[in-house]
Amino acid sequence: MLNVSSFAGSEAIRPQASAPGKAADRFYLRELDGIRFLAFGLVWLHHYPPAPLRLLKDIKMSGWIGVDVFLVLSSFLITSLLLVEFDTKGGISLSRFYSRRFLRIWPLLGLALFLNYVVLPASHYVPAEFQARAMWHDIRFHGIPNLLLLGNWSVAAFGYLRYGYIDQLWTINLEEQFYLLWPILLLFLAPYPSRLLFSCAGLILISYVARIYYIEVRFPHPALWVSTITRLDPLALGGILAVLYRRRKSVPLTRAKQWRNTAGAALVFCVVLAAVCLLLRSWDWTHDRAIWWKLGLVDVGITILIACFLASSILSAMLRLAPIAWLGKISYGLYVYHKFFAQSRFAMEIRMLMHDVVDSRAVFIFWLLGMALNGTLLIGVSALSYYGYERWFLKLKERFEVILSRPA
Repeated sequence: MLNVSSFAGSEAIRPQASAPGKAADRFYLRELDGIRFLAFGLVWLHHYPPAPLRLLKDIKMSGWIGVDVFLVLSSFLITSLLLVEFDTKGGISLSRFYSRRFLRIWPLLGLALFLNYVVLPASHYVPAEFQARAMWHDIRFHGIPNLLLLGNWSVAAFGYLRYGYIDQLWTINLEEQFYLLWPILLLFLAPYPSRLLFSCAGLILISYVARIYYIEVRFPHPALWVSTITRLDPLALGGILAVLYRRRKSVPLTRAKQWRNTAGAALVFCVVLAAVCLLLRSWDWTHDRAIWWKLGLVDVGITILIACFLASSILSAMLRLAPIAWLGKISYGLYVYHKFFAQSRFAMEIRMLMHDVVDSRAVFIFWLLGMALNGTLLIGVSALSYYGYERWFLKLKERFEVILSRPA
């Protein structure tokens, strides 16, 4: 472990030593799991066949923001853990960090690729449009990039995957590229909060400029949406939120001020949520040249909404409920497997089964029942994956934890 406390000047946050493994070293906020599940819910609606209600259709069209919620939340949590590690241990262990990321991401990512390109074609239980040519196209242009966690760049260059149900994995690739360099930056900037904030602002500026360039050069969709350099701002905003949260936790609040903060957070939450919804009503990925700043504004709104959850015990109360937090706990599996239960032939047959059971005139009812059954099966598969496969790697991951997080 490289100790960087010697770089600390007058503005440095001085680390306080503590024995490894003590409960005080744990950083876990249950409401974060609840927010994860909300983010997944948006993505699930975005990829599920449209509902016959206007409101749900609007939510479906805007469900892509669930990806940005994941990005902001992931950056907030990982940055917070690294800052707590610096504060308590006096440095950041890069080898332990990369070991943790590998054990958390790679096992399920590798399993998803195996299921999609080995098990799925072997089962012959795929839609007719999934021809062998589409599979070999994906393996040729996307296989190695996904194995190397560069799959978002292959999507930017060659378009979304054509075979199976894993084209959402580009988001995981993008995150891991960011986390390859982020802890190195924190290693030197953790003692200087203001410099860290300026660095995050610089990353946001880079992403804005990159989006302008992509628009001017007319890169086709989804290049602007999936390229790492154009999507740095939600990750940087998560870092800013972690720095501000770190400062807030060091300032004791009276009970009266806590209540005032909670009420203010609830008010801000409502206003920002309404503003984000209005901004999303006329969203156009392919023709709106103002997308470069509108996307950034949505990410700022998402960050403020997450901050409100963290500041308001009222807003976060439901997210802390055990069932919601548990669903957030298995959200990685929910995200990886969800297209198998939203778009596959199997999912379609379940929807048709509900159509036969319910009066065909009750369109919303059989759509809702089909979604409920598909969602229940998805939760079951994700839970089985978590406890029967992922958890083994998570237990191994705990050996590399410096600051304890959520128990596996």
